[in-house]
Amino acid sequence: MVYKGIRGLLLFILILAVTACSTGNKQEQLANGDTLETTASIHDTPIFLEHADGELKNVYQLALTHKDIMQKIPVYDGSSYKNIFEAFLYKVNPDGSIVWNSHGSNSGKAIAVATDVIAMSEEGKSLKEIEKAINKKYAGQYGADSPRLHYNQ
Repeated sequence: MVYKGIRGLLLFILILAVTACSTGNKQEQLANGDTLETTASIHDTPIFLEHADGELKNVYQLALTHKDIMQKIPVYDGSSYKNIFEAFLYKVNPDGSIVWNSHGSNSGKAIAVATDVIAMSEEGKSLKEIEKAINKKYAGQYGADSPRLHYNQ
């Protein structure tokens, strides 16, 4: 019985390793526990998002659409990222490849801020209006909260 359990575990690990290698994606584990994963384009989902719900994947996709505004808004979760864009899409390389950041999927505050920024941007609000509203709502708030807090507003 124990032998079958170990064999099954080893098979699972092997399948996971082959799957990770077959994507061709490059992963880097950061000291803070976040994962950066490079894919060929925004249309290639990183491994850490494969089983995420559609709404979270949509936030990642829309981050690129709203890049200019998101690069000017802080994360408000106490992390060291320069802006909310970097918490989701760490960078866009000149060749079009995307460096995705798992931080956006693990920080309830980052999800809330990004969702609010995207919604206001799509409503046609200016950068100044978005900055003022986000600062009023999140200034002084730090630390992790529920990944679903303010998520579906």
